[in-house]
Amino acid sequence: MKARIASLFLCLLSSVLIGQVNEPIAPVDTVPNPYISEPPVNLAIVEKFPTLAGCEEVEDPEETQQCFQRMLISHIQQNLYYPDTARDAGIQGKVYVRFIIEKDASISNVEVLRGVHPSLDEVAVKTIESLKVLKPATQRGKAVRTTFNIPISFSLN
Repeated sequence: MKARIASLFLCLLSSVLIGQVNEPIAPVDTVPNPYISEPPVNLAIVEKFPTLAGCEEVEDPEETQQCFQRMLISHIQQNLYYPDTARDAGIQGKVYVRFIIEKDASISNVEVLRGVHPSLDEVAVKTIESLKVLKPATQRGKAVRTTFNIPISFSLN
């Protein structure tokens, strides 16, 4: 009985395999496409952080990271405002924003990961979009795209 089931199974399997058409697989294009950008590197693992205004003279990678964080916080404090609609409604909280610093030091793909209110989310995005990066992050001596997440707090205190 087991032999008959096994032979029946082999017959069915061979008929399925014989019935398949073997077409050649198209070769994979190995030429890099300039229109497809490489994925961004997490900012936590780059060798040298991006350079913001006020950090031009800093050369040490660790000091560059600290200066980047100080200047980013300073930029947010100077450019963030509380929308009247949110203030009047007593809305407050943290807006989590993700953005990419491109190889040419521009800011792209600014998105709200977790928002509080549309008016607060919009102000957080505009504040990050207005950030001026002088030099991109580097990895192995080459400019790289980097992704960065930051919480922006809105408090009425």
